[in-house]
Amino acid sequence: FETVAKVPGDHFLKPKGIFYAGKSYYNLEYYRQSIDSWEKILENYPRSDIAADAAYEIGMTYFQAVKYDLAAPYFKMVIDEYPNSTLVPRAMIALGNNYYNGGDYRKAIDAFSKFISVYPNDSLAEEVEQSLSSAYYMAGQENPKLLKDFIERFPSDPKAALSQFNFAVRFYEEGNNEKALETCRKVVIDFPATEYAGDAQVNIIKIYDEMKNYENLVREANLFLDYFPESERVPLALFYSGSGYFYLGNYGKAIEVFKIILNDYPNSEYISAATHNINQCYKRLGSMERIGEAQTE
Repeated sequence: FETVAKVPGDHFLKPKGIFYAGKSYYNLEYYRQSIDSWEKILENYPRSDIAADAAYEIGMTYFQAVKYDLAAPYFKMVIDEYPNSTLVPRAMIALGNNYYNGGDYRKAIDAFSKFISVYPNDSLAEEVEQSLSSAYYMAGQENPKLLKDFIERFPSDPKAALSQFNFAVRFYEEGNNEKALETCRKVVIDFPATEYAGDAQVNIIKIYDEMKNYENLVREANLFLDYFPESERVPLALFYSGSGYFYLGNYGKAIEVFKIILNDYPNSEYISAATHNINQCYKRLGSMERIGEAQTE
């Protein structure tokens, strides 16, 4: 290949000789020499039919070497200076991946979005859509607006459920219980089949417990039992439901709920507390003779 590259004059095969010399160096893992070869094409034969390939290969070589700042200009060169090249779609994807791996998620969003806009029916469009989803999610961890954009654009993505859930956690940590409750409900309603739906409903229960809003506590705990009857946290919901009834003065209903824990979940961590609370209910009802019987049921 280097012999071809040294042919006198402007023979049409010279750029290809240089290109494949670069490929040979690359396969031998002589990466500096491969880049030097491809740079010669861009410098001396920028309008040749192999120039876009040379730029793309340089970009990929830097990308694989984790030199993202050096790779990006070459992918851009393919896109901007060789718009008719068949490598343009691959360069757009590579540019997006380059930004994503480099932590510049906003630019990754722009690159992936441009690909989908220009090549909506490409065989790689679905894969790029997933990459775009991931870029939105990562960018949203630092930018709440982008997180909202992500949830609206990818409502069926499991990461959207996690993003919405993280919003709720953030509101709770900021002391904004109303927004936390509202956002948790969105998780339950919009993403009922995800693991985060149960987590969000538990958080709703706990927030109402902290607020000492026992009517809503009972309602939301019972909703958990309706929504997630197979969940391993059913005993937790039962305990909160019973506690809510207790504080509302409905001791008979509280006893009924706590006894479900004793009878149906004998290995639950709430057994001791449920037994204690049943006895407290009997005291409030004036049924002193029944105190202690829950321990034997």
